[in-house]
Amino acid sequence: MADSTPSAARVEDLGRILVTGGSGFVGANLVTTLLDRGFAVRSFDRAPSPLPAHPRLEVLEGDICDPDSVAAAVDGVDTVFHTAAIIDLMGGKRIKNGDETLPYTERFNDLYTETKVVAEKFVLSQNGVDGLLTCSIRPSGIWGPGDQTMFRKVFENVLAGNLKVLVGNRRVKLDNSYVHNLIHGFILAAQHLVPGGSAPGQAYFINDGEPINMFEFSRPVLEACGQPYPRIRVPGRLVWLAVTVWQWLHFRFGAPKPLIEPLGVERVILDNYFSIAKARRDLGYRPLYTTDEAMAECLPYYVELFHQMKSAGEPAGAAAR
Repeated sequence: MADSTPSAARVEDLGRILVTGGSGFVGANLVTTLLDRGFAVRSFDRAPSPLPAHPRLEVLEGDICDPDSVAAAVDGVDTVFHTAAIIDLMGGKRIKNGDETLPYTERFNDLYTETKVVAEKFVLSQNGVDGLLTCSIRPSGIWGPGDQTMFRKVFENVLAGNLKVLVGNRRVKLDNSYVHNLIHGFILAAQHLVPGGSAPGQAYFINDGEPINMFEFSRPVLEACGQPYPRIRVPGRLVWLAVTVWQWLHFRFGAPKPLIEPLGVERVILDNYFSIAKARRDLGYRPLYTTDEAMAECLPYYVELFHQMKSAGEPAGAAAR
């Protein structure tokens, strides 16, 4: 079994690596990290790679849904990191410090969650089949340099003038996965994905280990962007009821679409965070960055993104979070 510390990674640990979604936010950061650590990497994505040419980087363009393209991508590969995804995720239920023993949800509020459950079940079922070893990583909201989802949505709401109040109790928390903490977890899992290792057939929550209120999490970013932060806080259940009625009126009588869906309100009024104890025990995972350290690292990126969006006149009619 490989040593779990970052400095112990050796090229022969993972062999030749394929990263699907290698042009995306997580994938491009993962490819860069792997190259920095001496690995030979093949990036596979339907979009061109944003990364500069590198002697150990091979770039393939193709569709993950095309069997021939996938067959070419995996040819001669020892380790696969599958990061390709279309992210559209909202809603949830109250979970405090949940772990991997929890059953899969049966309440699918979005196609992303439903397909991820199907995919994870299939991937884990293939562990040990024809010598294949598999495991699954479960991140929380992913953020950091290159993020075009989490804080872009926050910025859309700010620029649309929708962020007027804080919703729900300040003690309600979510967890997040700073992209470089997540990549650290990816690599540790791959290093332990060996015969007799701890990772085969397992699923792991990988996050920053610091659950935080979503509004408090976004506060330093918006303040760095020069935006005033709301001070008024309204009860979450009241907002949920109001938008539920509003949504009913929208579908029943053609009223204007609500600024936020009931599932979006649930995301900020219900605790929803998960334990990383299993990853600590099995993989030796420890977040490389605290939330404060990670925020300091990526604030310049987020400030630049905000001002780019503001200059471009984005957005129109975004939903509040």
